[in-house]
Amino acid sequence: MGQIAGSGAYVLAPIIQCLMASNRFFLLYIPFWKFKFEKYPITHFAIFVGFAIAVTCSVLGYEQSCGYIFDPEMLVWRSEYLNCSESQSAIIFGCIVVPTVISNGLNLSSAAKLIFGKVTGITKSDERKRRRKWIRMFLQNVFQDCLHVIDLVNCRYIYALRDETWFQFIFLSVSFVLIYSLDGFVMFYFHRDVQPNFIQRFLANGKMRRKSNAIEAFRSGSSI
Repeated sequence: MGQIAGSGAYVLAPIIQCLMASNRFFLLYIPFWKFKFEKYPITHFAIFVGFAIAVTCSVLGYEQSCGYIFDPEMLVWRSEYLNCSESQSAIIFGCIVVPTVISNGLNLSSAAKLIFGKVTGITKSDERKRRRKWIRMFLQNVFQDCLHVIDLVNCRYIYALRDETWFQFIFLSVSFVLIYSLDGFVMFYFHRDVQPNFIQRFLANGKMRRKSNAIEAFRSGSSI
């Protein structure tokens, strides 16, 4: 159960990102579809499907004798049998790459709609605010998807390039910790409601400085 829970949580993250990208895609291209399904718990159903897919990906390739032991030298969990771990690793790799590719494809389509599409029925100011919000969500989704894929490439391919312990430690343990730290930083950066006041002031001051520099550059260019 511990192995399934760990693998399931690992696989669930890109699946949730894919569901979020799908939601944005449908809201942008088919904005009235939600009125047809308002009486149905679509969000709960999508989350249930995501959990089911994550658990299924974790169970596939699982064997009774395929246990994991902790390696104190590398600070990682290793499989007792190489063939077992290779098959499970390949399945989980596919279960993460596939939703990541789908998610980024939907994100690119959503970005194209945001950049080139025209929004009717709202003011120009509201349109700019809405576009900035959606672009921030798009960037967050892309960054998080890429982080998970980078971690998988590191622990599946890069670490095997050399046999030195320090090299494998960096691309297994350090990569795992760093990637999830960066994932949390991305969430922290793009969601201002959870940021402390001093960080909000720092970001606001940086934005004001960039705006004032742009105004000064425009004025100096106009005076020439």
